[in-house]
Amino acid sequence: MRKASTKIIASILAVSVLILAGGAVLGQTPTATVTPTATATPTATVTPTATVTPTATVTPTATVTPTATTKSTATVIPTATVTPTATIKSTATTTPAATVKSTATPGQTSTGTGIVNQNVTISTSITNEERNKATNIAVSSTTNIIVNPTVVDVRREDGSNQNIRVRLKDQTGEIIAMIITPEGQAQPAVQNVQTFRQTQNNFEGKYVSFKFTNDSILDYSLDGKLIFKSIRLGFNATNVTVSGSKLKIFDNNNMVVIHDTINGIITESSSGRIVATYELASGISAIATGNRVDIPEIRASILSSDPGSNEVVPSVSGNTIQVTINNGKSTFIAKPTGNQFDDRVIEGIADNKIGNIILIEAEDSHDITTFGVDTTINKVVPNTVSINVSSDVSDGKIIALKVSRDILRDQNLRILVDGNEIKAAADINDLFKLDKLAYLIVAGQDVEVLVSIPNFSERQIIVTSEVASTAAVRATTPNVTTVTTVTTALTPGRTTVPGFTLGLILVVMAVLYLATKNRKNR
Repeated sequence: MRKASTKIIASILAVSVLILAGGAVLGQTPTATVTPTATATPTATVTPTATVTPTATVTPTATVTPTATTKSTATVIPTATVTPTATIKSTATTTPAATVKSTATPGQTSTGTGIVNQNVTISTSITNEERNKATNIAVSSTTNIIVNPTVVDVRREDGSNQNIRVRLKDQTGEIIAMIITPEGQAQPAVQNVQTFRQTQNNFEGKYVSFKFTNDSILDYSLDGKLIFKSIRLGFNATNVTVSGSKLKIFDNNNMVVIHDTINGIITESSSGRIVATYELASGISAIATGNRVDIPEIRASILSSDPGSNEVVPSVSGNTIQVTINNGKSTFIAKPTGNQFDDRVIEGIADNKIGNIILIEAEDSHDITTFGVDTTINKVVPNTVSINVSSDVSDGKIIALKVSRDILRDQNLRILVDGNEIKAAADINDLFKLDKLAYLIVAGQDVEVLVSIPNFSERQIIVTSEVASTAAVRATTPNVTTVTTVTTALTPGRTTVPGFTLGLILVVMAVLYLATKNRKNR
């Protein structure tokens, strides 16, 4: 009986050895026994660096950096929509004559011819035929916006292979960008709603109202208050155009621009010599000081505003102000808020340090007054305003920008010039040194921004606010199912041999059986 048991055990051992040997031959690694720590190991079943790599699928610096700036936190940094340096400058070979028709005062007719003959920046992909067609369409579609237009540049619209963007400048220094489609349709790149309403010779806007005859403005009121009984222009107007918040009255040599803004700006310019006469309303007085006249009751001034020219001489006699303009420009401007911003802007106009005043009340409502700095509004969207400024004179200027809080809702503002963020000036005196790129912000009823430009080529200025962009950069979490089974850890590349575990169990049982029998036999 003992011999039979011994033979059975020997057979079991032999079978077990054969099973173990087979496992060794097939490459099983005995050391890789049951490893509980390998149960549902995320690094083994779902390896984020292999299956879901956030830096590969959602890279914040790639998706949330609209421009080549150094910060990726800006939500909307418009690209350089107007960057003439990105095109190739060439001289226009043809000079198309553009007929400019303007709206005339009742009883008058007015038709002038504007010659488009400036050096034109042309994209290499635009043919002369395309350029000429787009230019003529742009000029003819802006007859009530542009006076005696000249072409600034012609190029493809950003993000479009078909539309052409034509920028036109009139003698006031405002630049209008027109988008021309292949079908010949034209529309302003930035809309600007008209504010003046006309009833016969009466004009009424949101802030300003008056009557107009050929040579005079009568009953000029600002915000419901009568300021001037009359303003005799000093010339007989032949043309009147209305665009947005501006009404332009002009002939071949002279122009008056009335702005429907809270500042009630009136500019008058002449290429010859004229004398304008302002008759004050009852209860309003004026004081002459140097090349300016101050009107204390409404915190307003009339002053010379022609860069490089002192040929504007104002004087006061009783309730009458006379302004002699000899190849120069004068400006009437009120400062209803009376804050430091308005005070310094008026001083800056008198000192020829203010390049322009830009008022933006809504996405489709803006007003530009230029003092030697040409201005294009590129984009107005919530939390971002983009403009381009340029000047034929290299001297530094202050850009004065006033934006409604409905546009700049978030007040954490960043100011960028040519794509680079600039620093704030120490104070307003530091800003007016005009020795560096800098800015100051006055946050009141509106957001008022002064930007110092120490020298000019064409510059792009962006005012924007940082907004949380978590949703835009949030990585997508993969759907992973967790399995709670026990697995054996194997050498990579090896496979499990069927029966290996059974052979191991049989060996252990045989050894235990022999040990038990030996004890009994003793």
